[in-house]
Amino acid sequence: MQFLYVDTDKHPGIAQPYGVMGLPTMLLFKKGKVANQLVGFRPEPQVRAFVGS
Repeated sequence: MQFLYVDTDKHPGIAQPYGVMGLPTMLLFKKGKVANQLVGFRPEPQVRAFVGS
């Protein structure tokens, strides 16, 4: 598993193709494609469940 952080202020061209409109946004990729998306602040258990999905 790998986690990456993108500073969308410095690199808006990376976020734009994925339709990132709000921060924080987490994108879960499977086989190179977005499999799921989580937008907005969430409690740790929800983030762990999202990452484990």
